[in-house]
Amino acid sequence: MLQLFFQLTYYFHVDFDEEDVYYYRFITHLKFFAKRLLDHKFYEEDDSDDLWNIIRKKYQESFRCVGRISEFIQKKYGHSLSKEEQIYLTIHIERVIKKTGK
Repeated sequence: MLQLFFQLTYYFHVDFDEEDVYYYRFITHLKFFAKRLLDHKFYEEDDSDDLWNIIRKKYQESFRCVGRISEFIQKKYGHSLSKEEQIYLTIHIERVIKKTGK
């Protein structure tokens, strides 16, 4: 998952404040995400199309970043991110980026 973090810093050209609560929340989310990925335990698809569309439109740049992360995970691990995982990841990225002053 360290590669994902580097992709994020490269994509947004930002240095993160490791003391910031949003950074900590984001890293915690990545740890749990990595654990689910390695354990092959994923969120089941549900009827989250409405929320997914709202998040996709409202946080376009963060959602594009999630698209790149999703491509990386597909190539590296052969897993497609569910819409629910894309939602969570987009929200966490948006928060951490906004709080760093990007």
